Amino acid sequence: MEYLSQFFPSNWIKEHNIYGIEFTKEISIGFIERIQGGYSYLSIDEFQELQITPIKLLETSIERLKNSLENCDLKIYKTETGKICFWGSENDNFSAVRILIPEYQKIIKENIGENFNFSIPSRDIITCWKTTSEKEDNKFKRETEEDFNDEEYNLSKKIYTWTNITYCKK
Repeated sequence: MEYLSQFFPSNWIKEHNIYGIEFTKEISIGFIERIQGGYSYLSIDEFQELQITPIKLLETSIERLKNSLENCDLKIYKTETGKICFWGSENDNFSAVRILIPEYQKIIKENIGENFNFSIPSRDIITCWKTTSEKEDNKFKRETEEDFNDEEYNLSKKIYTWTNITYCKK
């Protein structure tokens, strides 16, 4: 099977028997295969039949994600007191999960720093930023909540700091 990584709400693990790796408490990394008209998530039972470790499944699915999709148009802008980075793709539904791709992480860290804030209000929206302004921080928080409320595939209203993300790291 040729799985790609995709974010989904963590509560789907119990509600829909989907296999996932915790990314944050609210967001898990799932594994999907494309089917006509959409995609299907790997179930817990299907994962057990694969006889593969979670880290190997994650690594190969991220590599497939990187190689099988067009690159997003990564944008970095200066703000009054910091920088913001975001990307999107109109051709697929994998915008947010691309943060798992090491090359994306490297570009973010090189341009806005190691310890940046980010939000993932939906599978199609991700914003990363670093600022010293409480006003700018509050603006990003407000926009995250608005995006979460407006999007069909919403994930989280929370603001995260990259240093607290420890999914399946070696």
